[in-house]
Amino acid sequence: MESIKPGKQRRELYNAPLHKKRNFISAHLEEKLLLKYDKRAIPVVKGDTVKVMRGAFRGHEDKVAKVIVKKRHLEIEGLMMAKADGNKIAKPIHPSNVMITKLNLTDKWRRRKLERGLSEETKKEIEAEAKEQIKEVEEEKKKEAELKAKEEAAKELEEEAAEEEEIVEEEIAEEKFADALKTMYDMVPFPGTLGWVCNQPCEDTCQRAELDDPVSIRAMKKLAFEKSTVKIKKKDLQSGKKVAVIGSGPAGLSCAFYLTLWGHKVTIYEAKRKSGGMLRYGIPDFRLPRNVFEKEIEIIQKTGVDIKLNTRIKSTDNLFKQGFNAVFVGIGAQIGQKMNILNRFKLYAKTSAKVYYS
Repeated sequence: MESIKPGKQRRELYNAPLHKKRNFISAHLEEKLLLKYDKRAIPVVKGDTVKVMRGAFRGHEDKVAKVIVKKRHLEIEGLMMAKADGNKIAKPIHPSNVMITKLNLTDKWRRRKLERGLSEETKKEIEAEAKEQIKEVEEEKKKEAELKAKEEAAKELEEEAAEEEEIVEEEIAEEKFADALKTMYDMVPFPGTLGWVCNQPCEDTCQRAELDDPVSIRAMKKLAFEKSTVKIKKKDLQSGKKVAVIGSGPAGLSCAFYLTLWGHKVTIYEAKRKSGGMLRYGIPDFRLPRNVFEKEIEIIQKTGVDIKLNTRIKSTDNLFKQGFNAVFVGIGAQIGQKMNILNRFKLYAKTSAKVYYS
């Protein structure tokens, strides 16, 4: 029989009770839970909230991410350690160094074991707490499913965009600029504007650069827009729905453009005397020529979008009363944020006087 040193034996058997019994490892309960369940220690399961009582991570409190019985340690959410190669892995924590502060009661078999020998009042408290935890778990699963669906949708959009970029590249190489422009309008409502003002972040991370050069998608948009014109055909099927769009900036025009193509009747309300939003009032002429985005606004209007200028909307309730089924608010953020400095208006007056009148 292999002998075990007394120090190691104490560390394995006494620091965390019930280690050698069955296929689980246990940790101590905090005083509040100890009095409630009349137990000094119970087996740790995934989802229990524990608090580290000793070591470098003393005071850290979070849920148990993983219980590794063979190695006799836990992995707690938020506790990571760096390896020699720089990669981060979960920090293993011995159960004797933690204290359970909240139990995971979603498992009915665990609840049955806990309820043995307890009063009826305590059993009801356990069941009520279990129902709340089950609801929380279900909500977390729903959020995870929604997040996963969004990630998959984003991935599909990226794949579609990559395929359309390849089509555009082939059409421009064959000098089919009108066809290329039609393909671009499936992706974005302002290919000409993007050809002038986009800072091409996609080209910096383009995988094509690993072979030769990145796809010059910005230059292709600009070339196709300058070399051809396009007529956008909307669907013959009309939905019968009316949508009001507040603001004729890039967001409002994009919303109106695609909603019209899908068969809805869209009306844009613009408070200023000209449409375009920050494309007109925020970008200077030398960076974005006026005729470029004005031409694109005309293309959007030809699809059936009605733009009402000099019309300020103070309440969306009136729009719904007029028979609109939905309202999109795209008023933008044109007013800059001011610094919270004492007497900033007096300081501005003094500095401006020095600049303009000195």
